[in-house]
Amino acid sequence: MLPETNDLVGGGINAVANRLCIQTWLRVSQRLHTTSQVVVGSVYFTLWYITWSSLVLQAFASSFPVQIALFMIIAAASALGSAVHVLLNWFKEERRQET
Repeated sequence: MLPETNDLVGGGINAVANRLCIQTWLRVSQRLHTTSQVVVGSVYFTLWYITWSSLVLQAFASSFPVQIALFMIIAAASALGSAVHVLLNWFKEERRQET
């Protein structure tokens, strides 16, 4: 007998939650993040998810132009962020080599 859809969704949510808990514990235990950084990140993600679900999701799912526009904005922001990162690190390397 196949499980009901609610059982599958609940199981998927539990699997994701367990994965996030383990990953969070590993990042803190390996000192890649502090506990407060993890808490702030969790709050930020929760607020982002609520905002996305309540404001953007319906428009995103129902309109192809909105999907294209959002993709273009994200692509432009990623390209700009990468360019700034590369330029800043390039100048840091030049300063290190001069001294």
